[in-house]
Amino acid sequence: RVLDMIDAVYAAATDPARWGGFLRGVASETRSEIAAIHIQDLAAGKAAFVAHHGSDGSTFGTAYETYYAARNVYMLASAAQMQTGFVTAGERIVPDAEALRTEYVNDFLRPQGVLHNIGACIERRDSRIATFSTLRRLGQPAYEDGVLDLVSLLLPHMRRALAVRER
Repeated sequence: RVLDMIDAVYAAATDPARWGGFLRGVASETRSEIAAIHIQDLAAGKAAFVAHHGSDGSTFGTAYETYYAARNVYMLASAAQMQTGFVTAGERIVPDAEALRTEYVNDFLRPQGVLHNIGACIERRDSRIATFSTLRRLGQPAYEDGVLDLVSLLLPHMRRALAVRER
């Protein structure tokens, strides 16, 4: 299954329509509702999605890009740590009890029906960060270390695929 995901990410590098298949496979393997790749500019508080799976694109993508990127409590709390190759679970950065008191979680994540998340830095250049994230349905357990290890294994392949995409 890991090799299938690696094949899928390289297929997406040259055919943008195939990012969805890669993200669908990762979401399935990690028992996630949503999987996404986006580019976020921390200085500007703006983001743009490369691709996402498992969400209503018009609501999820647009709302994040135009408003919630600047309010992402996990990104804000981990900005200094968000260097190329960094992978963590959201509750390790912001405990659930604290996150549940924020606008970002209550007005953005909860309406999507998700809470627990993984945030991973595919690549960082100054304030511009290419990130990969997965989110699990409300009521599902937090991510296990094995899932974080899988994301760490996939990150270099995502980085290469994005580099090919940018050429």
